[in-house]
Amino acid sequence: MIADFKLNTQLAQDSIELMDLPLCKLLLVNDANFLWFILVPRVADIEEIFQLEWQAQQQLLNEPKPIWVQSCIMFHSVLIGLK
Repeated sequence: MIADFKLNTQLAQDSIELMDLPLCKLLLVNDANFLWFILVPRVADIEEIFQLEWQAQQQLLNEPKPIWVQSCIMFHSVLIGLK
């Protein structure tokens, strides 16, 4: 499963790998205009979420919650500091 995973070449070129979560690789899109995160399940031969097992779909949806909360707090603090 994870051992056979290979990140898409174009996605690897257009993003920065931030960390590996239990199921997913967390990427930051290399775009100065937008803060875009991408979660890529480290599962071979999967292109769409519906191809994952039900349990993996649920994990995919829940895995990033602590990261999103921290990101929102951090960027909200930055925005307040700019006022």
